[in-house]
Amino acid sequence: MKIYAVGGYNEVGKNMTAVHVEGNNVVIDNGIRIDVLQMYDVEPEAIRVTEQKKRLAEVGAIPDTDCIEGNILAQVISHGHLDHVGAVGINKFNAPIFATPYASAIGRRIYPRGKFNPTQYKKIVEMNNISIEFVEVTHSIPQASMIVLHTKEGIVVYANDFKLDDASTIAKVDYERLREIGREGVKAFVTESINVHVKGKTPSESVAAKNVEDTIKFANDNGGLTIVSTFSTHIERLKTIFETAKGLNKRVVVMGKSLISNLNSAEELSLIKISKDTKFIRKINSVMDFLKSIENRKEEYLIIATGHQGEEHSALSKIVHSGFKFDKNDSVIFSSNIIPSAINIANRQILEAKFKANNVKIFGDVHVSGHASKEEHRRMLNLLNPEIIIPSHGTTEMKGAYIDLACEEGYKINKDIFLLNNGDKIEI
Repeated sequence: MKIYAVGGYNEVGKNMTAVHVEGNNVVIDNGIRIDVLQMYDVEPEAIRVTEQKKRLAEVGAIPDTDCIEGNILAQVISHGHLDHVGAVGINKFNAPIFATPYASAIGRRIYPRGKFNPTQYKKIVEMNNISIEFVEVTHSIPQASMIVLHTKEGIVVYANDFKLDDASTIAKVDYERLREIGREGVKAFVTESINVHVKGKTPSESVAAKNVEDTIKFANDNGGLTIVSTFSTHIERLKTIFETAKGLNKRVVVMGKSLISNLNSAEELSLIKISKDTKFIRKINSVMDFLKSIENRKEEYLIIATGHQGEEHSALSKIVHSGFKFDKNDSVIFSSNIIPSAINIANRQILEAKFKANNVKIFGDVHVSGHASKEEHRRMLNLLNPEIIIPSHGTTEMKGAYIDLACEEGYKINKDIFLLNNGDKIEI
C-alpha cells in the first residue's frame, strides 16, 4: 500500500490524499486554497478552465496531482467545504465521485459534468479491491464524514475534518462504528492537524448558538439595522440566525450567491426550513437598490451576508460601499473567525475600518471552531488505535503539535508517525 500526500500537507487548504493498492488509487478530497486564489483575484467558482490547471498548481492554489502513479479508481469527498471539493472541476479524473448528498450538491455546482454518486452513511461502496465507507462525524457543515478504505492490505481512515460535538442539532459522531473499526484494526490514520495545538476540547455549536442568539438580541435593542455574516455552508449556525430573527419578528434578507446556493441545497435535502417571506438578493448590484428601499424601516430587517473574511467582491463589501446611511444604532455581527492568512487579516481590517467610519457597532468572533482540539484528537486516537499516523491539513507547526500528542500516547516519530510534505509518498 502507498499513500500519496498530494495537497494540504504544508498548509491549511487544497486537501488531497491518494491511497494506492495493487495498481489502483482512491483519491480523497480535491480542494482549493482560497487565500491564494484571493491573492490573484480569482473567484473559487471561476477555476473550471483546464488551461489554468498548471498555473494554479504552480502558485499553490490547487493540488499538483503529478505525483500520483497508477489508475484512478474513484474520487471520494469527505465534505463540502471548498478546501476539500473546490478543485473537482479542474483536477479532473475519469472516475466516479462519491460524496454525501450535501457535498455532492456543492460539487455538482463546481463541476456539473462530474460523475457524482450521492452516498449515505453506513452504505459500503465496492470498487474492485477496495471498499469505501462514510462514517458520520460533526463539523461546521452538514454531512461531514470520515472516509474509511477497507483493502486487502489493511484499513485506512481519513479524518479531514471533524470535531466531537455531542450536542449538535444536525449531526452526530458515530462512536459505535469508530470503535468497531478500531477493533478491526487500522493500518493507517490520516488526520487533520489544525487545532491540535489548542488545549482541551472545542466548544459545542450549542455554545455558539446561544452566543449568536444573545448577540443578535443585544444588537436589536439598539433599534437599527442588524447584519450578520457567517460561513455560507454552516447550516447549523444559519438555522440559529433564522430562528432568532423569527423570534424578533424580523424579516431575513440573504445576500450573496454562495450563501443562497448553499441554503437552497440544504433546504432541498431537508437540512433547514427557510421561511417563505425570506428575501434573496443574488446579484450584488441589487444590494444598493434594496438598502435604499429600507432606509426608513431598517429595524424590521436582519441581513445575512457573505464577506466575513473581507472579500472584495462579497455582499458585505458592497453594503459598506453602497452609500447607505448608516448610524450608531446599526450593527454588524461576524459569526466567524478570520482564516489565518495575511490577505484575509488585511481585508477584514479594512472592512471593519469602513464600518467603524460609518459609526456601525461591530461584534466580532461570535463563533466556535469546527475543528477538534487536543483532547478530541487524543480521544480519536484511543478509539481507532492506528498502527501508523500521518498528520495532514496543516502547517509544519500544526503537524508538529500532532506529533507531540502522538508521542504522549506512545507513538514514535519516523517509526509509526510520519511527517509528509506535498508530493511525498509512503509505502506501508
